[in-house]
Amino acid sequence: METQQLFGWQEVSTSCTGCPAYLDPETDEMVETTECDGFCFEDDKSNLDALLDEWIQHNTFTDNTLIRIDGSGMGWRSQSGYRDVTAGEVAKALYLNGDFRIRYELSENFVLTAQRWSHDEPMGSAIFTFFKSPLNKCDACGEIDETKGHEGYEYCPVCLEMRLG
Repeated sequence: METQQLFGWQEVSTSCTGCPAYLDPETDEMVETTECDGFCFEDDKSNLDALLDEWIQHNTFTDNTLIRIDGSGMGWRSQSGYRDVTAGEVAKALYLNGDFRIRYELSENFVLTAQRWSHDEPMGSAIFTFFKSPLNKCDACGEIDETKGHEGYEYCPVCLEMRLG
């Protein structure tokens, strides 16, 4: 199996690990600190949004494109399953009602994966892969578009409207 190089990554965590340094906007220098500003989670989410924007743009998705999240090793029973969400909902789709840490990785081929740690997944056993769902709907008629192509023009098999793939 070929190992893919990493394009970028971002972690989101509900547990503040302390802020060892921050960027002072006035001096534009890193300042050491032992105090936390309390915005770690918000900063993480903002940085994740930037990574997801790269993924969405490269794959020519829109915020309404359905994305399939394929998961394994989830919860204390290590279950597997999938969920379809819009690309705009991907950032929050793996959040739990409790403490968690999620590491999102974007490969050089712009494949998005994630690993989640939580009370029921202490070893980071939950692994997720994100890809375009086979349940995307035609923009013209709203029916499920089961065509597999991702480049060029295609015809919707239901309404036969030409659309950009």
